[in-house]
Amino acid sequence: MQRRKSESPSARRARINDWKKKRDENGELLLDFPTALTFQLVGEETKNGHSAYVLSATPMPGFVPTTRAAKVLSGMQGKAWVEKDTLHPMLVECTVVTPVPVYGALASVLPGTQIEIKMTPVTDSIWLIDEVSTS
Repeated sequence: MQRRKSESPSARRARINDWKKKRDENGELLLDFPTALTFQLVGEETKNGHSAYVLSATPMPGFVPTTRAAKVLSGMQGKAWVEKDTLHPMLVECTVVTPVPVYGALASVLPGTQIEIKMTPVTDSIWLIDEVSTS
């Protein structure tokens, strides 16, 4: 709190802009899931007290990514847990299986990289991203 109270207006703008950029990238990743991946029902489980469908996810054949997030997703496979009552995604776990260049030759997401997105209900009908982690 003390650090934020004493930051300059330009430092505050930079901090908020960095946070917004990361939030937008995380949201883009979640929004691109349905178009970049093919899903198949593989079972049902209970996660965090919620009944969920478990779906496998594999790259969509012939998919042409238009965003950086979609490029990353096109080289991934994983699982998604979808809350049965509301059909909101609760948890998504993916592993990169094909190297994906995200900044041309400068940077790639390599096979073995894992991405996990956790969602939390904030109302009966709204779930928001709670955590995004990579390893």
